[in-house]
Amino acid sequence: MPNILAVRRGGAIVPPLVAAVAILGCIALAATQHYLLFLFAALFTLLVMGVPIAISLAGSCLLYVLLTGRVPDVVVMHRMINGVDSFPLLAIPFFILAGNLMNNGGITVRIFDFAKALMGWMRGGLGHVNVGASIVFPACQEPQSLMLGD
Repeated sequence: MPNILAVRRGGAIVPPLVAAVAILGCIALAATQHYLLFLFAALFTLLVMGVPIAISLAGSCLLYVLLTGRVPDVVVMHRMINGVDSFPLLAIPFFILAGNLMNNGGITVRIFDFAKALMGWMRGGLGHVNVGASIVFPACQEPQSLMLGD
């Protein structure tokens, strides 16, 4: 999605004007204490301006919490940081990294060729090959736990 604030070569000032009107609308909603409408308007404004989705969600929620004043700011920051600081969330990008390393090293092609040689001749062989490769992939990533029986 292109950034709405990017000025074109023709010098059109319409996109920054639209963003300014949206920001003023958010301020007006906050001033009239329509906080829930402000939350969605701020989220939409940030998304239209080209801010990444995660930052738009976090920023609009943080602004909402700051405006309502029901929860102390330190508690909000503490919960946001602790929500991201977890080992299962860290496992996702590392699992993707391991898959990319296996693809670049050529291991995945060998695993699928092995599974195709074992089960490719059967009826519905593609499904069997996928299941067989899915059985072998974790063995490549955690060979110690398979040997120890953990």
